[in-house]
Amino acid sequence: MSGYIKLQHLEIVNPLEKFLDPPLIPRSLCKWTLLEYRNLAQNKLTGKIPECVRNLKNLCLMRLMSNELSGIISNFIGSISSLETLNLNDNDFSGELPIKIWNFSLLRVLDHPNGLKRNLTHC
Repeated sequence: MSGYIKLQHLEIVNPLEKFLDPPLIPRSLCKWTLLEYRNLAQNKLTGKIPECVRNLKNLCLMRLMSNELSGIISNFIGSISSLETLNLNDNDFSGELPIKIWNFSLLRVLDHPNGLKRNLTHC
């Protein structure tokens, strides 16, 4: 992943697991404030989601499913109101989703570890 760090205007990241060593979500992703699509599904990632993701205000899609991520799903996820798709299932998360998430006007797909998968429609 280190070769990507200088790409400040990157909008889409879809890495393969061979780029992620150690298998943690790199904090360098949080510096890419224009990032819109973050697909890190099925990358054997471990650890927690870094709180700095709150800085990704343009993020529309966050796919973190089918990894080995853990910890509490913190309120910082609730600060990314641009999310349209959020996939967190098939990890070792604990706790509830932040209440703010239910007010996201753009959120269409929510798949999280408590077994709730929804296609959301808004009036």
